[in-house]
Amino acid sequence: MKPGDLVCCPPGADGAHQIINDGAVPLKYLALSTMQDPEVVEYPDSVKYGVTVGRKPGAAPQDSTFRVLAFKKDAVDYWAGEKT
Repeated sequence: MKPGDLVCCPPGADGAHQIINDGAVPLKYLALSTMQDPEVVEYPDSVKYGVTVGRKPGAAPQDSTFRVLAFKKDAVDYWAGEKT
């Protein structure tokens, strides 16, 4: 990246992104987001996902009314734990 560059990261695993500064000076950047609610995030490197719901604009994710981060491998069937 260089001054003036624009980087777009579309949703989904194919748009996953990470910025690593391998330069000699601190990296400064401006990040813009839709901050849509609810928000569902995939973390393909660690095979996790996150869901955040009920966050006021500009509030931290931990201030949401519901938030979960989990490993995809820990998913359960819809009926798990229900009496059928």
